Amino acid sequence: MASLVSSTNKVRFIGSHQIDWEPPRLAPIPAPQPSQSSEVDESTIEPREQISDGEDLKKQFARYIRDQIRKRSPHPDGSYEQQKITKVKAATEKKDYYRLLGVVLDPTSTPSLITTAGPTARRVQDPHLTIEDFFANQCDNLLGTANKIFHLWTDAVVTPQPARPAQSNKSEKARTKEDDKYHAYDVKGWYGDECVLSGPSDVLEGAQILDVQAMENMNNDTSQIWQYLRVFWPREKRNEMDICSRVKENIIPLKVDIHRLWDRHRFALRPTAHKKTPNICIYIQLSWLCGIENQGGLLARGDEEVNLIVDQRRPCPGNAGCFSQLSHGDVYEIEAKNPAEYPIPSLEFLQIRFAVQKLFAGARAAGSLTDIFLDEPDDEEDEPEPEPEGLNLNDATLSGDWEDILEEAIHYKVLDIAKAQKWRKALLVHEYWERRRDEEDWDVLGE
Repeated sequence: MASLVSSTNKVRFIGSHQIDWEPPRLAPIPAPQPSQSSEVDESTIEPREQISDGEDLKKQFARYIRDQIRKRSPHPDGSYEQQKITKVKAATEKKDYYRLLGVVLDPTSTPSLITTAGPTARRVQDPHLTIEDFFANQCDNLLGTANKIFHLWTDAVVTPQPARPAQSNKSEKARTKEDDKYHAYDVKGWYGDECVLSGPSDVLEGAQILDVQAMENMNNDTSQIWQYLRVFWPREKRNEMDICSRVKENIIPLKVDIHRLWDRHRFALRPTAHKKTPNICIYIQLSWLCGIENQGGLLARGDEEVNLIVDQRRPCPGNAGCFSQLSHGDVYEIEAKNPAEYPIPSLEFLQIRFAVQKLFAGARAAGSLTDIFLDEPDDEEDEPEPEPEGLNLNDATLSGDWEDILEEAIHYKVLDIAKAQKWRKALLVHEYWERRRDEEDWDVLGE
């Protein structure tokens, strides 16, 4: 059923660029052109800066993370360089390191604890402090921050929020969900019932940029998660951003199958502000999350599912009935004719979504999954963790995104169903004893 709202927002393909692409800089005095062109004038793009100390330090940090992953991989004889580590603990730690590696390899990230504190840390007070010591400390800090983000984004809340009155909370949730449903349908019509990436479609959805459940965990205030994300992607400080009053800006029209791939972190949308009219125009850039090795380069396509996605507004030259496939690095411009009534998607909401997805994606790439699940958990380890009595493994749920990671491992054929179930059981037992050890540590501190 077509929407009743006439099309008012326009989407234009700009081209394929490096993932750290920035819009053309504005000329001081625009020169008149004989004709309009949809292509970007490459001569107006800002030149790439030379590698800075901070970028060089990121490369060193990436090598350090790879070395930590290697230490948690078994030798041919089954032993580990990292002493006293079980296969399950090795997999858990490798997952965390791969997440961090994915962020460090992203050319758009600038982990502030690395790029600002690093050079100083090598020169100051403690002459015995090595760069490896510094990287180890920063890994702990950055992984701690990442875990807070995961908890906020999923169904757990790390920092308790002030309770709201039950009556007000209930009515607000009902109103928000009703608004979301209405606006999700309404926004599709602003784009002529077209997916922003693939063009016209009869199976279109108004995709939420920030998940409603995640926002409820944060009392609909995005400033808390942005405080953590700024450690990896520094931006100007955001004040409280109440999503309830900006529902229309939290929706972007996507074809149903593309929406599902977005929610499964197969790709991300990197937003960039328009230099001249940021309230009217915004750029979004497609970033495949199928691998973490070439985030700054151009990949022709993702895995077999995303290979099927084409943009029906871009016919292949000289081939009737053929359309261009979406590619890593594709840039689109969204323009609103009437931004007060039909706003463009929120830059801030898209920035948060992009940053969170990049943190999730490092451990979900096919190569990462193969390494994480390199060994099978078994009962032949030196100190196996016993299965706790009374723990129903069928009803228990793994923390964070482990359940999704196991599903992705099955999808990429890294694990079959039987091996995934074996890993799931081993991970549940490991998490149980980790919680017990944490509780005992707190009891000791409280004495």
